[in-house]
Amino acid sequence: MGTFPISLTRDDIGLVQLFLEHNDLSGTVPASLANLKHIKDLFIDGNKFTGYVPPSLCTLGLNQDFVIANGEEQDGRNGCNSIACPVNTVSKEGVFPCIECGSQGYSPYLGHDGRCFHLNEKILLDIIYDKTNGPMWHDSRGWGVDNVGVCNYKGIECNGAGHVIVIDLSNNGLFGSIPEEIGMLRHLEVLGR
Repeated sequence: MGTFPISLTRDDIGLVQLFLEHNDLSGTVPASLANLKHIKDLFIDGNKFTGYVPPSLCTLGLNQDFVIANGEEQDGRNGCNSIACPVNTVSKEGVFPCIECGSQGYSPYLGHDGRCFHLNEKILLDIIYDKTNGPMWHDSRGWGVDNVGVCNYKGIECNGAGHVIVIDLSNNGLFGSIPEEIGMLRHLEVLGR
């Protein structure tokens, strides 16, 4: 957890390979990585980096052992997606081939591996309910019921367009971790009061 260790961008340490995948790092990828004169391989997938792979890194020809297959460069692969798939795409390993999330999903992270996050508010709230021990809440009226709209869930307020803007589940006996899917509620303004 944390941000990119900027001390790794000093060229005097002579890095040739840097594998930082799956460390829950966040923030952005520093362009100063391009200052590493000897770097050949850089993998940052599976973290929570946002933004983009700096263009100065994309032109270094990094990860060539992985870019070239059978002596030929693969269609669609480039210097950037060989380091990490762009935001709003996913892949099995976080690098090329990258698949766009489409209109029903989203991925805010570079090099996201696995699946896109749902944008459907009911699905997102059901995930929150499941991951915080919803059946044991003090008051879970409406939650987990198929034919109840999200605006009728206990502790939910919606705007005029029917989008969730407030989640207030204070003193309701939630247990567990708040899932990252809560960040996909695009209209949410208030969490708790």
